[in-house]
Amino acid sequence: MMAKVELANDDSIATTAASMTVTFADGSEITADTPLALGNPGNPLGWEGMRRKFMSLVEPVYGPQSEALFELAQTAGDGNSLQQIAVMLSEKTVH
Repeated sequence: MMAKVELANDDSIATTAASMTVTFADGSEITADTPLALGNPGNPLGWEGMRRKFMSLVEPVYGPQSEALFELAQTAGDGNSLQQIAVMLSEKTVH
């Protein structure tokens, strides 16, 4: 499949945008554009989206403690949550 994929930089669109065109064997094409990627200030991800992304990246490494890490990250700056995160990360067991 990768042999059929061509990546091209398009300086005419913003660095926060994306465009993808699929060309079929019969020559027909479909294009999908994302003018502002999810997670940018004008298109925020939100806490639930951040949780899903965080868990998809962190849970394979940190396992069951990932949810607690996310909850602490949500409150970073309040009380001693950064200290608690540091302790959890230093005691990490790779899964």
